[in-house]
Amino acid sequence: MSAYVVSHAHINAILNWCKARMIGFDRYCVEHLGTNNLTEVGRLLLKQNCLNIKYLYALATPAEKNAYKSYEFKRDELIIQQGTPEDALQLISCYVYQCSDRPQWGSSRNKVRRFLDDVRCHIAYLVPSVEDCRTWDYDSFKLKNA
Repeated sequence: MSAYVVSHAHINAILNWCKARMIGFDRYCVEHLGTNNLTEVGRLLLKQNCLNIKYLYALATPAEKNAYKSYEFKRDELIIQQGTPEDALQLISCYVYQCSDRPQWGSSRNKVRRFLDDVRCHIAYLVPSVEDCRTWDYDSFKLKNA
């Protein structure tokens, strides 16, 4: 499967869901990315995606290289009203897949990756099956399943 630049709507869906459903999302944005302006956050996310496409395909089109520059955050009622934690995790997983080929993606200095790692951990606790799973170590697993 080849990588591509995700759509502005894809980034909007991630940010809308997180803003509406995650307590402390603004704090995550400021701590990791230095801003809670969602247009700026979206541009940072898209820029990472564009850098990966440029890395993979040196002949990427100018539109692919610069897709982040025209991004403007827009409210998306559909994802806010009907999106589930599983939907949010899938959207983020797709985005991460489109960004993760560059060696710099895995760097501890990559603030976008660290931000999304923390966001995914937070969302995972909102998934009903994860909420019910309190296994911390093997001993607690044995007790729960005895």
